[in-house]
Amino acid sequence: MDPIEIAVICLLVFAALIFFALRRAQRKVQERRNERRDQHLDRLRSG
Repeated sequence: MDPIEIAVICLLVFAALIFFALRRAQRKVQERRNERRDQHLDRLRSG
């Protein structure tokens, strides 16, 4: 394998790792947002 192919494969692997990390972080943020919204709605209902 020539260095260019190795570099391309490394870039692809790196991009995939970043992509999955971002998606997982996005899901966590979304869950936290939903929790906050649910707490707010509960407060409005009980208030």
